[in-house]
Amino acid sequence: MAKAPTTAREIKTKVDNCVLYTDGCLRIDLVRGSYLHLDQPWGGKPFRDKQTGEIVTPKKKYQGKFWMPQKPEFVPARKLVVARVNECMADAKIEALASEKKFIRKGSDLGKPELKEFYVITASEDNPPALRDRAGKKITDPVKIKKELYSGAWYSILIRPWAQVSQEFGNRINAGLSAVRRMPTPAGWPDENFGGQRELEDDEVDDIYSDIEGEDLDDDDLNSGFDDDDEL
Repeated sequence: MAKAPTTAREIKTKVDNCVLYTDGCLRIDLVRGSYLHLDQPWGGKPFRDKQTGEIVTPKKKYQGKFWMPQKPEFVPARKLVVARVNECMADAKIEALASEKKFIRKGSDLGKPELKEFYVITASEDNPPALRDRAGKKITDPVKIKKELYSGAWYSILIRPWAQVSQEFGNRINAGLSAVRRMPTPAGWPDENFGGQRELEDDEVDDIYSDIEGEDLDDDDLNSGFDDDDEL
C-alpha cells in the first residue's frame, strides 16, 4: 500500500533563531540541551501524591530541557515562543497560568545559578522524536544517540505546543518534542558534557598527539605482548 504524501509544513513567521509554522509548531535554534533522554524514554522515580497519598509512577517519555540564552539576539525568538504560549491559552480559554505551568520559564525562577542567564524550555513526547547529527544525518542507534546528542551540546529543536485542560491534573501549556538536531557550537560558547567528559573524536586525538613521531610496526611487533602462559 502506497504511503500517503505528507503536507509540507509552511512558515508563518520567521525571526532570528526561531520559526513558527502554520501548524503551530516552533523550531528553536541554538538552545543548550540538558537532562536529555533521547535514546530511550525515562520517567523518573515514583513519588507520593501530596493530595491522595498514593504512590505515582511517572509515565516514561522521551524528553529534555533546552536552555535559550538571555542574549539580545534571542529576544525575538523568546517573544515568538511566548506569543505561541499565549495563543494556546486563548484557544483553550485559559485566563491565567503560573509560570511553572508553562513549558518555557525564566531560569532564575528555578533556583539554579547556572540557569540565571537562560530561559528553560521543557519538552517531551511519548514516541521517539526525529534525531539528526551535526551533519543532518538521521540517527537511531542508541549508542550513537548518547554519543552525539549529549547534555551540554547545542541544538535546534522542533516543538509542538499544546494546551492541557484538566480538572484532575490542572491546566498547563506543554510542548511535545518532535525533532532534535545537533548544531555546531558557536565560537567561545561552552559545550562540555554535563554528565562527564564527552568521548573524544578521532581527529581530536590525532591533533593531541600530532607532535609525537610514529613508529612503523610489523606483525611481529604487534604480537610481541604477553602470551597466555607468560608470567607477570
